[in-house]
Amino acid sequence: MVNVIFEDSFEGFLSALFYAFNNNIKNPIFLKTKKPSLFETVKVELEDDALKKIKQLLDEETIELFYDCFCFDNEKAFSDIYKSFLFYLEHKHLKDVNQDFIRNLIYYRKSVNRERHKYIGFLRFHQVDNILYARFEPKHFVLDYLGEFFKRRYQEESFVIHDVKRKKAAVYHKKHLSIEAFDKDVSVEKDTYQKLWKTFFEAVTIRERTNKKLQNQYAPKHFRKYMIEFDN
Repeated sequence: MVNVIFEDSFEGFLSALFYAFNNNIKNPIFLKTKKPSLFETVKVELEDDALKKIKQLLDEETIELFYDCFCFDNEKAFSDIYKSFLFYLEHKHLKDVNQDFIRNLIYYRKSVNRERHKYIGFLRFHQVDNILYARFEPKHFVLDYLGEFFKRRYQEESFVIHDVKRKKAAVYHKKHLSIEAFDKDVSVEKDTYQKLWKTFFEAVTIRERTNKKLQNQYAPKHFRKYMIEFDN
């Protein structure tokens, strides 16, 4: 077995995937950072040629599937993507759900998409120095998806969406969106946006009739940490 270390990006992972394939590595262990191990370890740099070859080998739909699964927060997803990649090269499809790694891909994608859509509704922005700022701690990597979504919604604004867990942020400024390393501790005051959300939530909620079970179903506690309307 070989540990294959790659740059923390989908392009970096594809470079590592192609490296493992091109070198006929059996059961590679794909890692974003080096870990103590008895196995051989190689570090793969991002390779434009590898990315071009991957795009020649796979159709767009499969690349999108692999990307969604790459966003799943478990390193096992990387090996399942690799197994699916090898299967696709041989069979030209990923429709055989008798293969456990293909079933896993379906689960990974559903989990990631579910969280993406949840946060479209649950993400809360604050006004900080004329910039819209939102912070959250998602289970999976959904930052770039949300960045693209809110880029379309707030085209004339500047915003920062801060993934506290991964110390990254989607930064949108002057109509340019990028994913940046971001470990700053931003102080969020009780601003107009917070007051508006509080007022709205309290207006539509009758405390004596609050259905906590239903509330937990549609707004699980995992999502509430940075939601203004649940700020005690």
